[in-house]
Amino acid sequence: MATVNTLSNLQDKIKVYWDRTNLYNHLHEGIKYVEEKGRVIDRLYFTRAIGININPDLISMVYLSKGFYGISVVRSYSFPNPIPSGGITPHKEAEEKFLKEVDKFVNDKDTDWDNLIIGIPRSQVILKHITIPAPDEKLIKKILEFEIERHIPLKAEEIYYDFQVAGRVDKNIFKVLIVAVRRGFIDYYLNLLRKISAEPTMANVSSLALYNFFSFNSPSLAVGEGKTEMAYNKEADILLSVNGRELDIDIVGNGGVSFSRGIRLDDKIKAIGGHILSDPMNIEKLGDVITSEINTAVASLKRLEGEINIKKAFLFGQLALLKEIGKYIEERIRIKAETFALPSPNNGNKQVKSGLNILTDAASSGFSSGLVESGTTIGLGLCGITKGELNINLLPKSQRSKKKDHSIFITLIMLLLVFVLAPASLFSWIVKDRFTLSRLEMELADVKSKASIVEKMDIRSVEMEEHIKSFNKVKAGRVSRLEIMRELTDILPQDVWLSETYITDEGIEINGYAATASNLIQIMENSLIFTNVRFDGTITKDGGRERFKIKANIEKTG
Repeated sequence: MATVNTLSNLQDKIKVYWDRTNLYNHLHEGIKYVEEKGRVIDRLYFTRAIGININPDLISMVYLSKGFYGISVVRSYSFPNPIPSGGITPHKEAEEKFLKEVDKFVNDKDTDWDNLIIGIPRSQVILKHITIPAPDEKLIKKILEFEIERHIPLKAEEIYYDFQVAGRVDKNIFKVLIVAVRRGFIDYYLNLLRKISAEPTMANVSSLALYNFFSFNSPSLAVGEGKTEMAYNKEADILLSVNGRELDIDIVGNGGVSFSRGIRLDDKIKAIGGHILSDPMNIEKLGDVITSEINTAVASLKRLEGEINIKKAFLFGQLALLKEIGKYIEERIRIKAETFALPSPNNGNKQVKSGLNILTDAASSGFSSGLVESGTTIGLGLCGITKGELNINLLPKSQRSKKKDHSIFITLIMLLLVFVLAPASLFSWIVKDRFTLSRLEMELADVKSKASIVEKMDIRSVEMEEHIKSFNKVKAGRVSRLEIMRELTDILPQDVWLSETYITDEGIEINGYAATASNLIQIMENSLIFTNVRFDGTITKDGGRERFKIKANIEKTG
């Protein structure tokens, strides 16, 4: 009771001080409102970022600056990647040429490497969506630390990985996006860039950076759509981008990337200096590859998520320059394909959710068509300036350079002091009440922390009861996916390698390789979980091993 009275008295005193300092009260509420909108910080700071898209064929760079009127594309530059096979194998002469070109880009603009984001080709990473049962979203990181090798076919010490929770499938089941890359690829370029004192703050994936650019410039794209309860929207768009000989295909919808695939174009597609040639025969060959991959991607997503309606395919990168490719795609698969059009800054619509504009330079409010060609690289730069919808960073925390902001904040403070010091005596009472208010707030916080001990015990008891009820509900009536995966791990021989696993409430399908696949039917029949185990198709030989596809029903519990 004494604690409640003390809290009440302190709150009454604070209210009196608020009433006495009307001017301060208005200032405080004004700042709080603007901070909630996220605009004061955006306008006070000039933030710079450099995005480098590391492609095996073509290195693309962009230098962005965020100021009073929006985000400016100050400069962009690209050059053929001189490093054989895109990296990993040391090659002194090629590395020196690479560093010379990159260093020249920065020095020409008299800036530095304070905020550098590098892009990893989609073809170099493993990107997949998984579901993880967990009582709390905060526990997912710890769960993945123990189970990452279940989801990625590489040892944990061989990869860098990051994840993002895409939404909640059920009360205690989360949909998670995992991205992983071999350490050797990133370490090679990190060590190379350090030779010119460049320390990246982030490493993202080309396809995810392109999605951030797309969502940043799409006024109708709902922020976080479907991320709370995963209310799946059956409509989606396709993002197609070619940089060098790398083709990225991303099916996007529901506030994220639903499916992603990176393909290395073969030598049948003609290119010079990392740029695809635009002759009709080459366009036809490229169109055949793209349409085939689109059909494969859509079929794979339908198998995972059910029926889906593809509204439109947007073209980025070199595809934005090939005028006939969109028409060819439309004729082959009946999906409208067009170069992504940046919203006009003069049509009254704010294409950016934060109210910012992408400008061609610091003095212009117009757009450049070349921005779409550099969409992936600009998306990387945006990761260092504003928070995108997919915030993946493949750099381990120990190797992330601390991001710096080039700011005029100190200059503004100095100017403000000039105007404040003259009438200082007039506002001295505000300063005095400000210190008194701060002291009272500290006392209030101290009392609240002491009074909350008992409340936390009650809350924890209620939470434990809810967790027990949730666990019993999830466990009752069906075998959990975690138990199914554990059973497969326990019963299958060591020489079996699973390439695909599909689990529903009624059954399971596994695809993979084994030394002797015919033995697997009896092994799984002996399990208490699986029934009606059968081969789905014939067993085929593949490199000395047998390739198989097995289906089985799941025994109900309870």
